[in-house]
Amino acid sequence: MAANKQYVFKIVVIGNGAVGKTSLIARFAEKMFKAEYKPTLGVNIVIKEFDLDKNHIKLTVWDIAGQARWRDVRSVYYKGANGSIIVFDVTRPGTFEAIPSWYNDLVKFSEDPEIPRILLANKIDLQDLRKVPESEGQKMAKELNAPYFETSAKDGTKVDEAFKEISNLILKRFKQL
Repeated sequence: MAANKQYVFKIVVIGNGAVGKTSLIARFAEKMFKAEYKPTLGVNIVIKEFDLDKNHIKLTVWDIAGQARWRDVRSVYYKGANGSIIVFDVTRPGTFEAIPSWYNDLVKFSEDPEIPRILLANKIDLQDLRKVPESEGQKMAKELNAPYFETSAKDGTKVDEAFKEISNLILKRFKQL
């Protein structure tokens, strides 16, 4: 039996502060959730390896700080990215309204208008506090030409599926080159 092909991909996880980027990454990489919020300072990098079909993927996940004070230094973190996960919080409409700005930064600083990307609506476990309807998220995803996932870092809903989808999109693009 042939050995798995091995790939190393860099993805950037972007969106406003406190949307759950770090929690989503921890849920995916370590299968854990911490309720306490600690803002990311600059960038955190997490590596997760897994098999996808007949490929071994080593994902280098760049968790990029969402606070405005990091805006000027963020641009360097996008360099060399193979894909992106853009995240908003369904309980905070301002984080949703900021998505076009995050997308524009992604395209500009990655220097790749076709960079594979997905849009994540996070914190769907907070149904009573939800303010951004699923239909709006789907509409935004269509505008970004990106798959759309409704996730919960807290209970794990669709988190693995989202990370596997971005990996599939990158792999598909990589094999076309």
